[in-house]
Amino acid sequence: MLTIDKNSPKPLYQQLYEGLKAEAPRENVEGIPLAPIRSLSKELGISKNTVERVYQQLVVEGYIYAVPGSGYYWNYLNPARVEDKHGVLLQADPEKPRPVRYNLCYGNGNNRDFPWYVWKKCVRQALQLEEEAPYLEYGDKKGYLPLREVLARFLKSKRGVNCRPEQIILCSGVQQAIAMLVPLLPHVYYPLAMEEPGYDGVRNTFLRYNYQLTPITVEDRGLSLDQLRASNAKLVYVTPSHQFPLGRVLPIAERYELVKIMSERGGYILEDDYDSEFRYGNMAFPSLQSLDENGCVIYVGSFSKTLSPTLRFTYMVLPEELLAKYEKLYRNHKNTIPDFLQIALHQFVNEGYYSQWVRKQLKLNERKYEVLREMFAGPECPACVQAMFNNAGVHLVVRMNTGRPQEEVLRRCEENGVRIYSLRTSWHNQSLVDNDLYLLGFSSICEEDLREAIGILFRTVREITAASQKIS
Repeated sequence: MLTIDKNSPKPLYQQLYEGLKAEAPRENVEGIPLAPIRSLSKELGISKNTVERVYQQLVVEGYIYAVPGSGYYWNYLNPARVEDKHGVLLQADPEKPRPVRYNLCYGNGNNRDFPWYVWKKCVRQALQLEEEAPYLEYGDKKGYLPLREVLARFLKSKRGVNCRPEQIILCSGVQQAIAMLVPLLPHVYYPLAMEEPGYDGVRNTFLRYNYQLTPITVEDRGLSLDQLRASNAKLVYVTPSHQFPLGRVLPIAERYELVKIMSERGGYILEDDYDSEFRYGNMAFPSLQSLDENGCVIYVGSFSKTLSPTLRFTYMVLPEELLAKYEKLYRNHKNTIPDFLQIALHQFVNEGYYSQWVRKQLKLNERKYEVLREMFAGPECPACVQAMFNNAGVHLVVRMNTGRPQEEVLRRCEENGVRIYSLRTSWHNQSLVDNDLYLLGFSSICEEDLREAIGILFRTVREITAASQKIS
């Protein structure tokens, strides 16, 4: 426990510095938070300047690292000097990524601006309702009915989805939704087609259930319908409103044609509308489900990009024919999302907080999107770098023809303080991987930090290409 002796001849700064170093975790971990500067200052009765000065010194020495807008965290410790309680040296985990100053990870939520006070109010009210209930019981297997009712209205107004609340199934993430669909669409009768490149999380889930998979090339206008026609697929997974990861948007004529193809062969389309809320400067295309007159589209949506991926709120809308099969096969199913969280989400959506939050996020992300557009079109952007803008989503795909292996580019960026990501796992056929493509997520980073991160990226690329030219 940290203590400060104000009667000691040793300076307060030195006491705090030594005390914190003594409290460094004695195991090879990172990410454990330190007390906020204001809190530690108040607890020890010393100035905030003293605490901040010590924290900055520990940052310089590598003991801790700062996350802008979040706080300070213990860093990885040097395995050469770290011992366990028995004096045995602890080794670093080579699989665990080291912390960086700017992490352009796709899918992380905006924690800084989220209205936690409102969400906590909704959670407290939901817990109060459970406490006042005469007894505790399992909830509806499809999910909390009032939430499904408000979702049906919301989807109709925002995405044109035509459904009854009874068709909506709440589940814990898109991969669980896939697992629930497997008994309804057995692999022996429903060969699968997926976008190439595409979302590997869904692909791997289907492969675990032994589906025959046909990769369908993503072209400039989205999924290749010619390749789909030539396949034997009776189930196709698509992200038509903002293809993941390339960001292409399937035009309206192709949307009608896709629905026609699968309807005529008695198959189904699994439409993942994962981040349709984020369109910049233009209106969203209608969902495939809104164009479907024959019940061949299974619509999947998520709150992961708009609320938090940790809440695990996903929903799917089943066509009537599949709904009948669901009712039969899932008679004894128990919903996997805690009831109090569903009740809290119902209040959050029904009272308008969700729409307010989405509008705020849209404004913030649109501004960051314009920052990216400005920087990638500016004089500081290296000639070998080209960004793929499509006016949607919370990530950007960038082509960087550096002439160096992708692993080297990723490593050099990370050494300079910014983490970007490979798209390698997005390809089913690894021989087709485009190693010049990189993914940059921007939903969880503030505008100021985004500018700094892209600046670091540009400087790193210039360093790499300059070194490459000298070698050649």
